[in-house]
Amino acid sequence: MKKVRNRKSILLIGSQVEVGGAQKLLLRQGNWFSANGFEVTGVFLYEKIQLFDKWSDQTSFPLFQLNAKKSNPLLILLGWLKLLRMILAGNFDIILTYSFHSNIFALPAAWLGRVPVRVASQHGSIIQASRLLQGLHSLILNSRLTDKVVAVSESTRKE
Repeated sequence: MKKVRNRKSILLIGSQVEVGGAQKLLLRQGNWFSANGFEVTGVFLYEKIQLFDKWSDQTSFPLFQLNAKKSNPLLILLGWLKLLRMILAGNFDIILTYSFHSNIFALPAAWLGRVPVRVASQHGSIIQASRLLQGLHSLILNSRLTDKVVAVSESTRKE
């Protein structure tokens, strides 16, 4: 029998532990969602700079990093499988991604894990990405894998 929850659960996914706008927003929104009745879990794909422990101490919700460094295909696969297991075990109601890489990485896993609401956001330019990754990103965002897309600026909306 499935456990009944009173609160909605939300999974926030960022790409890298780094000082940047998307990362700050993930942490700020996570604290806000937590203070307003959501069960929140935050995940970063990998730690680029040593801030993860500090951030974990400053949030009101659990944070994880998957060690899925983009330069290592094996670590990417292992990180993706870890995320999928987390999604399947967590019974999340909503997933919100914060970047190009987390959109590609997490939205297919959320769809496979039957997360009912899948929201992608784009906080920066994808012009420097390879054509293959740009095409994959476009395919994912324009498919049933994604319910809503949030572009945080006019320039990202046009891309």
